[in-house]
Amino acid sequence: MISFFLVLVLVLLLLLLKRRSVERPSTRREGRLAARLKGVFKGDKKGILEKIEMTLLEADMGPQTVVDIMEELKNNAEGLRDYDLLSKQLASQISRILQGSERELSPEKGSIILVMGVNGVGKTTTVAKLAHYLISERKMKVSLAAGDTYRAAAVEQLAQWANKLDIKLYSQQAGADPGSVIFDAVRSFQQRGDSDILIVDTGGRIHTNENLINQFTKIQRVIEKAAGKAADERILIIDGTTGQNALNQIDIFKKNSEPTGLIITKMDGTAKGGILVQSFRKFSIPVLFMGTGERFEDLAPFKITAYLEKIF
Repeated sequence: MISFFLVLVLVLLLLLLKRRSVERPSTRREGRLAARLKGVFKGDKKGILEKIEMTLLEADMGPQTVVDIMEELKNNAEGLRDYDLLSKQLASQISRILQGSERELSPEKGSIILVMGVNGVGKTTTVAKLAHYLISERKMKVSLAAGDTYRAAAVEQLAQWANKLDIKLYSQQAGADPGSVIFDAVRSFQQRGDSDILIVDTGGRIHTNENLINQFTKIQRVIEKAAGKAADERILIIDGTTGQNALNQIDIFKKNSEPTGLIITKMDGTAKGGILVQSFRKFSIPVLFMGTGERFEDLAPFKITAYLEKIF
């Protein structure tokens, strides 16, 4: 009898917990653009076109993109009735603009991946997440080169990531010449032959500092001299919250290194999101990944559908 009541109590508790989990509101963060566009339909509907236009501009979609979007909206008033219809229409237009922006990273064995970007974009963390992706999804053996020798604790940070991933890290003491570190790393990587891929982390460059950019050009020559070839991938990391300044960064790096792909970091609910559209439209550099957090898993191959779902 006692056991029957215990079972009954347990069943009731399980049902109660299940009900609460169903009723609990979603913890998913709404995209900043989505929240702003939903606000357009609250209150007075006067000037709704102007409100939508301003919202898209503030989301870093870019003047020309916004002009094109608004022209189509004016010709199709259906999208002005509510948020759901508007978001579908905007997603359709942006999807057309982004055609050709997806590129899968599929490096061959022996490839050297050079990672670059300005200070504060999450470069070193992204290097670790990229290594994790190649190990877990591509089943490749990866080594890292700590070429960021000037930033305090950068080598130690990368060493911690390498230890967690249980992979080889080529490094020297803090303050060492990055060219020397990278030259030795490339030579060792090729001679040892126990890794498929070498990912080279580099120090943050202030894109307005010509001397720092020239140093980066030197690093590329060092890789070419040590490997007998240029880096197979030159990946530029861009902060998704940076806004218009990201275009200046891409422009400078494009002139000096011809990036083969972009990784957009910090694309969580706080990101405006539109800079991705504007950067592809202006430079036609494909997007490889979107970063949304600090965990290894928070780096996903870029897909237009997933991007649109995130911002809308």
